Amino acid sequence: MAPPRKSRLWLWLLLAGGGFFFLILVCAGGFGWLLIKGHAEIEPIAEAFQAKVDAADYSGAYQSIGPEWKAVDSEEKFTSFESSVRKQLGVMLSKSTASFNVQDGVGQGSATITYNANYEKGPASVTYTLSKRGGAWLVIGHNVDSPLLTQLVTCPKCGHVANVWSDFCGECGAKMDR
Repeated sequence: MAPPRKSRLWLWLLLAGGGFFFLILVCAGGFGWLLIKGHAEIEPIAEAFQAKVDAADYSGAYQSIGPEWKAVDSEEKFTSFESSVRKQLGVMLSKSTASFNVQDGVGQGSATITYNANYEKGPASVTYTLSKRGGAWLVIGHNVDSPLLTQLVTCPKCGHVANVWSDFCGECGAKMDR
């Protein structure tokens, strides 16, 4: 009579578990590589835009934005907004990444990067929205959220706080002070 065969179930479980663990490591590494690659491509675009704004080179900053933003804002309106924000907050002194999201495809994509920033006159949350067309990333949105900016969108006559940048109050029609 032949001796009973020992079960090798433990071996199969070990191999399956090891394979699963290896697959997770490969996926996590790929995700990490994409995140680093996205940061390396996108962050310099946002930094170059901010450097132009900090240097009061509004024409240069406007020339570097995407057609989606230019379709909404003229260079005059863009300059009015960016110069008012700079006047209220000063120059950006430091920043740390709060969130980063990129969806990159072949020749096109979208990304948002948000920083917790410190300006000369106080803190703000700054979000850049970027679009990739034909392989080139362009800034298509710039949102600065700070309590110091509330007075820029508060009507001097009726006190209404607007949620959009406008030359006139949406409630009473008074000219906004900037």
